[in-house]
Amino acid sequence: MITFTERVEGITVATVSNEYGTAEISLYGGHILSYRPEGEEDVLFMSSVSAFEPGKPIRGGIPVCFPWFGPRFDNPALPPHGFARISAWKTVSFEEGLKGSTLVLGLSDSAESRKLWPYRFAAALAVTLGERLTVSLSVTNTGDEAFSFTDALHTYFRIPDIGTARVTGLAGAEYYDRVGAGAPAPEGDPWPRKPETGEIRFAGEMDRVYLSDRDRTIEGSEPTRGPGANALSGVNALGRRGLKPVTVKSEGFPDSVVWNPGETKGESIADLGPGEWRKFVCVESGAVFNHRVSVEPGATAYQAMTIETGK
Repeated sequence: MITFTERVEGITVATVSNEYGTAEISLYGGHILSYRPEGEEDVLFMSSVSAFEPGKPIRGGIPVCFPWFGPRFDNPALPPHGFARISAWKTVSFEEGLKGSTLVLGLSDSAESRKLWPYRFAAALAVTLGERLTVSLSVTNTGDEAFSFTDALHTYFRIPDIGTARVTGLAGAEYYDRVGAGAPAPEGDPWPRKPETGEIRFAGEMDRVYLSDRDRTIEGSEPTRGPGANALSGVNALGRRGLKPVTVKSEGFPDSVVWNPGETKGESIADLGPGEWRKFVCVESGAVFNHRVSVEPGATAYQAMTIETGK
């Protein structure tokens, strides 16, 4: 079942419900606001003071960063994380089947978008609510010249408190530490690589780009494992005490971004409520900075992410 409601003037939200749970998707931004598996709490964090206003990004959920990730260092006046998250997407289709329900939204280039990024494209965001939540982004080059882009599904996972959160499964992967790093180098490694040697805990601002597309799992309790064992080998696990584990898998996204602003930056973010920086961590699937996705005329780039709650 699908229903459409106007959250505020100019922002329509689609609610998809079936035996597997409920998902809410804003047509503004193609932005997933909520994912509640049947009988469970919301997997996603939403700021209590997020702007729901055309022209401003929504804080929380799953923003779509496209056609660039982060700031444009060559032109800081351009909107951070691209224009997809502040654009009006259109409903393309809705289908219900035995394995779930799929809503497809579309976004194409316009005269306004070409002022920011001079290419013709057609993007499709497919959100499937089934035993897991699957989000795919397909980008077709509808023009006559090749282009490249960076992007991410900037997922905000809800946690009880950042002080008890941990990320495991990335031991052995290399990462870029963006805290205080400045502008990236234009080619090759944008910043020096560092090795991840163990689990990640949060003692301040965290902004890392892991050169890994490993599956990522958000855990509800401390795992039981023998001394020295890797937690969920090949899996990126984020401790969420009191909440069920959530596994995140990616296809076509070469990077994993782990981000929390920490107290100093978190309390200064206007569209976060007081102390809300403690209630989320972003574990993102992306192709970011110098990991550009190239698309020839007439070709389509496909990327996908799934979120599945455990037992």
